[in-house]
Amino acid sequence: MSLGADQSKTDEARKAFLLPDLLTNLRAHRQQVEALQRRLGRVIPRVFVRLRGKLAGNPVCDCRKRWMKACNEAGVPGLLVHDLRRSGVRNMVRDGITEGVAMRISGHRTRSVFDRYNLISRWRRGASRAQLRAQSSRACYYPALQHGNSPASAA
Repeated sequence: MSLGADQSKTDEARKAFLLPDLLTNLRAHRQQVEALQRRLGRVIPRVFVRLRGKLAGNPVCDCRKRWMKACNEAGVPGLLVHDLRRSGVRNMVRDGITEGVAMRISGHRTRSVFDRYNLISRWRRGASRAQLRAQSSRACYYPALQHGNSPASAA
């Protein structure tokens, strides 16, 4: 899916890669909108519009109630759409995508804003310390870790 520079907050064109199921659903929806355009005899420039009734062709303006219902049914009450961006950034980094590529995909222009999204959980920090300790027993990069000290105190 392409986002033109004129449609982007950063004035930079981007491409988003969609999962096959989502792409299939969007294409099917687009076909319904195109059929509605032919029936109404006018161009509908929006993606998410009402497909039936007297408001057919008008944009769907507020989906908060439907979003809240879907989140409750999915077992994640209170989830915000913006939470998905944070989760996406964190998951990309954890899955090994370089931070530079993750920044491009998520549209982050500055490192400081990206770092706010790429939060490191307390569990992750603990796992990293354990990994450093395990490595220190095989190498002498952080010899003080063998005595339970932090790498900073080894300097």
